[in-house]
Amino acid sequence: APGVIPADLRARVMPAVLDELARWGVERFSVEAMAERHHLDVATIYRYWGSRQQLIVDAAVRDAEVFSSTLD
Repeated sequence: APGVIPADLRARVMPAVLDELARWGVERFSVEAMAERHHLDVATIYRYWGSRQQLIVDAAVRDAEVFSSTLD
C-alpha cells in the first residue's frame, strides 16, 4: 500500500462511496460504477485503497467518526 491517502482525494472519494452505498447497498456496490458516476479514476482508487472491501470499510469508519463527532 502506498500509505497516506491525499486529503483532497479522500474528500472526493468518501462522499462518493457513501452515496453509492446508500443507493445500492454493499452487495451491489461497484468501484467501477462509482468512479464513472462520480468522475473518479478507478486506477487511483485501487492504488490507494487496494480493494472494494477496504474502500467500504474506510468509508464506514470515516462516516462513524463524523457521526460520533456530531453527537458531542
